[in-house]
Amino acid sequence: MLIAAKAGEVEKSAKIQIPSAGDDRLIIDDHKAAELVKDKRVSIDTTDKAFALIQRFKDRADIRLRGVQILLGEGESAVQVRFNERELTTAAIETAINGLRDALGEAQAPVQLLIRGGVSFGDGFALKEFAELAGIAIGHGDVLQDTDA
Repeated sequence: MLIAAKAGEVEKSAKIQIPSAGDDRLIIDDHKAAELVKDKRVSIDTTDKAFALIQRFKDRADIRLRGVQILLGEGESAVQVRFNERELTTAAIETAINGLRDALGEAQAPVQLLIRGGVSFGDGFALKEFAELAGIAIGHGDVLQDTDA
């Protein structure tokens, strides 16, 4: 459906995709910027998953994570670093992990990530790929995407 609005000299149109009755699939346009909302918590609970995400997206400066928490190590000797609302790329997260590992002298320390402030993506395809790698389900209300035509 195409919607158009005009107020004075300003015009805006938007294309909205509406699923058919009974179809509750989430529609994400692969080519438009998208955002995982801040209420959607993402827990990356293994080192393999954490580095799979980092390796896949570390060259993408258009993917920004907020509210990142890094847990390095296990048990009483674990180290936790929280970035609050600071936006980070996956390359910056990798740098932080490697720096902590070096500082602690634990080059193979296990890593867990928690993302509590949302994730911005340059395109919807990256959001879908991120969700798959992170092992999270995304549904209605989890994604914001500009619907401009």
